[in-house]
Amino acid sequence: MLSFRFFPYCIGLCLLSLFSCETDFDRYSTDKNHLLSFSTDTLSIDTILSTVGTKTYQFMVYNRNNQRLLISSIELQGGANSDFRINVDGMKGYQFKNVEIDKNDSIYIKVEATASHNEESKPVLLRDYVKFITNSVQQQVVLEAYGQDVIIMRGSIIESDSTLSNQKPYLVYDSLYVKEGATLHIQQGTTFYFYNRAELIVAGTLQVSGALQQPVIFRGDRLDINVNVPYDKIPGQWGGIRFKSSSYNNKIEYACIRNGLYGIDFERSETEQLKLFISNSVVTNSFHTLISAVNCRIEGENCEFSNAGGGLMRLTGGEYSFIHCTLANYFTWGGTSGNTVSLSNTWYDPVTNDTIPLPVSKADFLNSILYGNYFAAGVAIYKNSGKYAETPLQYFFNSCVLRAGDTKDNYQIIRENNGENIINCLFDKDPAFANPGTKYDKNNPFGYDFRLDSISPARNIADIDIANHLPYDMNGISRFLDEGPDVGAYEWISRK
Repeated sequence: MLSFRFFPYCIGLCLLSLFSCETDFDRYSTDKNHLLSFSTDTLSIDTILSTVGTKTYQFMVYNRNNQRLLISSIELQGGANSDFRINVDGMKGYQFKNVEIDKNDSIYIKVEATASHNEESKPVLLRDYVKFITNSVQQQVVLEAYGQDVIIMRGSIIESDSTLSNQKPYLVYDSLYVKEGATLHIQQGTTFYFYNRAELIVAGTLQVSGALQQPVIFRGDRLDINVNVPYDKIPGQWGGIRFKSSSYNNKIEYACIRNGLYGIDFERSETEQLKLFISNSVVTNSFHTLISAVNCRIEGENCEFSNAGGGLMRLTGGEYSFIHCTLANYFTWGGTSGNTVSLSNTWYDPVTNDTIPLPVSKADFLNSILYGNYFAAGVAIYKNSGKYAETPLQYFFNSCVLRAGDTKDNYQIIRENNGENIINCLFDKDPAFANPGTKYDKNNPFGYDFRLDSISPARNIADIDIANHLPYDMNGISRFLDEGPDVGAYEWISRK
C-alpha cells in the first residue's frame, strides 16, 4: 500500500519533469534562415543504356549551422515511377520523414538510375528532383542523366541473311552468333555495346559497312568512369570478335573495335578463300593478343592496330598482306607478353596434342609502321629448325619503320635491310607519334594519338607505287599534298 508520505514526493517529481524537460522538437532550430547546404546543386550521371543500372553516385547534405536541424521531408519527386533511386543515410525509399542532422554535421544521399525503354533513337534527357523541406522552406537537388534506348540481344543467333541498322544501338549479352551459311550486314553508324565477356562469334559471314563520318563501333557497355578513367578506355570490358573455321569472305570497313579481352581471333582455316578484308579501321586496347590467326588469308589496308598486352599480331601459317597500316604497341595496363608481330610456320594442335606444319606463303608489310615502347616490340620470325625446317615461311617488308626488338634463341628478329625480303626500311627510329600515351590530359586520360608529328622520320618515305594504290589515308587525307606519301595509316598534315 502506497503511504501518504510518499504521495507528495511523486507529485513533485512529475511536476519537475513537466517543467524541466523539452519535447523532441524543441531540440531543433526553427529559424527559417537555418537551411541545408549541398555538395552539388545538380548531380549529372553519364549516359545510361536502357534497362542497365548505373553504379552508385552520391551527394552530401550539410548542416553548417550551430544548431541541430530536422528535415521534415526528403522526397524523390518522381516516386516509384522515377528513373532514379535514392538511399538516405543507408535507408532506401522515395520519401523520408523527420531526418535529423546534428550541428555542423552531414548525411549522404546515394543515387542510382535505370533508364526505361523510350522508343527514341537518340539519347533522351532524364531529370528528377530530390526535394528537402526544413523549417517550412523547400530546397532541391536536380538529378540528370541521358538515357539511350537500345535493342537488347541476349544469346541471339543470326540464322539467315540479315541486316542490322543504325536506328538504335545494340546491347549484346552472352553472345551474338552468326550461323554458318548466314551473312550479317551491319550498316554505317551502328554501335554495339557488349556486356562483360560477351562476344561476336561468326561462323557464317560478316559484312561491316561503316563510313568515314559514321564508323561502326564495337565496345563494352560500361559508360561510367572508374576513378578518373572512363571504362571505355580500359581493356577487358567484353570478349572480342571471333571468326570460326567455317567463316570466309568477311569484310570490315570503317570500324572501331576497342577494349576487349582480345581484338579479333581467327580459328584455323584454309587459304583458298579470303578470311577477312579490313580497311580504314581501328582495332585497339586488348588485354591479350589483338589479332590472332591460324592459317588464314587476311588483307588489311589503312588500319591502326594498337596497344595489346599479348602483342599485336600472332600469325601462324597462311597468307597476309598489310598496306599503309600503323601497328603501335604502347600498352600501359601492365607488362606485355608478345612481340608486335610474330610469324610462325608450325602450330600446336590442342586437340591432337601434335605440332603440325603450316606454311606462311605470304606475309607482306608495305608502307607500314611496326613499333612499340618496350624492348620486345620487334617482329619475331618463329621458323621451325627441326622436323619442319623445310616448311616455307615467306615474308616481305618494304618501306616500313620497325623496332628491332630483343633477340632470342628460338626465333629470328628482323634487324636490318637485306636487299631481298627486307628493303628500304628504317630500324629503331622513333616514329614520333602525336601522343603515344606520354602526354597526360586529365580531360582525356589515355588519349592515344598515333598520327604523325611533324618531326616523324616516317614522313615522305613511303613507296610511291604502293601509295598510288591507296592515295588517301584512313581519315580521307590525300597522301600527295606535300613532298611524298608517309608511312603508316595516317598522312601528316599541319594541325595548327
